[in-house]
Amino acid sequence: MTDERERLPTDIGHVEASDCGPPQSDQSSERGDVVSWQLSAVSRRRSAVLGRRDGMADQSDVTWPCESIKKGLTLLSDPVSRAFFKDEPKLVERIIRLVKDEDSIDIVEMNQQVVITNPNGHSVQLDIIARDANGKIYNIEFQSKREKALERRASFYASMLLVNEFKSGAQYKDCPEICVIFLLEHGEGCNGKLVERVVPVDTAGNSSNWPIEFYFVSGALHDNSELGTMMQDFTCCDLTEIRDPVFKARATIILNQKIGRKIMCEAEEKWANELFSDGLIEGRIEGHRDGIVEMTKRVMKILGKTLEDTMAFLQLTDEEKQSVRCCLAT
Repeated sequence: MTDERERLPTDIGHVEASDCGPPQSDQSSERGDVVSWQLSAVSRRRSAVLGRRDGMADQSDVTWPCESIKKGLTLLSDPVSRAFFKDEPKLVERIIRLVKDEDSIDIVEMNQQVVITNPNGHSVQLDIIARDANGKIYNIEFQSKREKALERRASFYASMLLVNEFKSGAQYKDCPEICVIFLLEHGEGCNGKLVERVVPVDTAGNSSNWPIEFYFVSGALHDNSELGTMMQDFTCCDLTEIRDPVFKARATIILNQKIGRKIMCEAEEKWANELFSDGLIEGRIEGHRDGIVEMTKRVMKILGKTLEDTMAFLQLTDEEKQSVRCCLAT
């Protein structure tokens, strides 16, 4: 994994955009050495896979091998959304305009996989952070799995953004405005609607001057509106069937041009490395074997692969394969 970091300019405070996951807690020197060795081994394997993909992507007459596309992952999945919206503020602007039904919104900056570090508690990694011409901050989250604590998670994300954006010495009347948007494949929190807007209100139904708003958008309800079409596109397993002209143009680049294929494969690589790292670190106490097992289970679940295909995909050694088979058979 790379360690490249970039900041949203000027006003994002301690928010960092990183290709890596949130910072991990300090471990003992011995455990740290074990984890570092494990991660290095995985990195070498994954780099070899990516090198082969880059070579294939340079040939226009071969079938693109990207696992995310082959397995039918949608735009609401991590590996596909990361590549699809990479350096594409106009696509992010399109989402926000359709969700809020406001064509006047102009996005002036955006970043992906933004990490907000909380030294005293839980940190977060946000899919997309954007700012419009008026300084309003937007957080867009792609959710392909069911979320049991959606409202609390959304509230926490908004709170973290608000705390990081509200500068020392600023007056409360200048409190920044935050909009959190969840695009939900299964439509939880939408109350049977295509889009549900949630804001704090008083007993008279007034919500004036509240700086935070939430939008939950359902991928389970489809209609012929522009927003409905967008959600159909985002839950479609075949990117060639995307209908919205703005998103279709991007899909064409991702699927048919060399640069698009390279972006997609690199995004999948970074995403996979994060999964592998998490799996290895979770297994650090029990040792290398459990880390490999956890890593294998994660890839099987998310990419829908068989056990044998997953072990081949991860380039496990024969000894590691046998260990994984034994562990999963019990």
